Amino acid sequence: MRLTFAILGLGIFCGCAGIDRQGVSHFDQFDSIKVDEMVGNNISGSVFERTILCLNARRETRLIAALTNQSITVLTNISLSTLTNQIITVVTNQSRTLATNQVAAPASVQARLTPTNEPDPTETNHIVLNSSLPSSSTNQTFTTVNNSTVSRAPSQIVTTANSQTLLSLQVTTTMNNLSITTADNRISSFETNQVITTLTNQMVTAVTNQIVIRTNMLLQDYYLYAELTPPPDFVLQSGESLVLLVDGVRRGFIQTNSPTAFVPRRGFSSSLYRISPEALAEVANAKQVKVRLKGVNGVIEKEMSQTSRNNFTKFIRKYSSQPVSLDGDASARN
Repeated sequence: MRLTFAILGLGIFCGCAGIDRQGVSHFDQFDSIKVDEMVGNNISGSVFERTILCLNARRETRLIAALTNQSITVLTNISLSTLTNQIITVVTNQSRTLATNQVAAPASVQARLTPTNEPDPTETNHIVLNSSLPSSSTNQTFTTVNNSTVSRAPSQIVTTANSQTLLSLQVTTTMNNLSITTADNRISSFETNQVITTLTNQMVTAVTNQIVIRTNMLLQDYYLYAELTPPPDFVLQSGESLVLLVDGVRRGFIQTNSPTAFVPRRGFSSSLYRISPEALAEVANAKQVKVRLKGVNGVIEKEMSQTSRNNFTKFIRKYSSQPVSLDGDASARN
């Protein structure tokens, strides 16, 4: 049994001996995508291993014929202004007046009206004029006025309540040819105003921005893909299944798919993970990289060798300095 595993491991190692771990390229005519990838980058470098784990870099380049972003923002302003108001006014006036006059009778009249035992004056042919004036008079006036006003408009209600009280007392005293008048006036006024105004403003502005990005540009996606000769009953878990510890910094990756065809090598189980160019450069320049593949019932942990990290560096240098061509000719397939 051990001899069988040894022969199998030696066969796989010999099969990987002729693989360019620094990168190979091919052009997919069906999807018009150029693929640059590493193959068979064994991270441990040991000859006889029961579980072989290869971690490779992959770059896919495709042409974007048209890319248009349309941004629509609703900023519509609606301003409602009332220029004509219909006002209904109700006015109620209430006036009440109370007047009292007291006039004293002349002394000659009072004397005639008073019964006495004296004989009546002798009648003569002379005409007697009574020019005596009343000695005093009193005039008292009390006036009350109440006003109530209500004004109503679509956006405003005005209520005015006015109450006014007028008290006038006038006393006149007459002596011979002298007349003395004393007047006492008191005015009390009460007014209450209540104004209710309702203002509603709604402002909506509509602005439409259309942003067009230049066409015929190259879009590049970077991936890590792991090649594994899995032990028995080892199945990758869903979600985050690849974890790298790059100089002590943890980076987790979730398995994804490629827009073009991704065909694994015979005898290996492959999984694809998206990575940023900056993170790929960190792996290439790191001093220590530890790799963990998480399965449903177990994990596989290995430390990346210096040779494996150098292959990442050579891959980045090789394809970052070459111009990208998507014409699908023979030079793109080399």
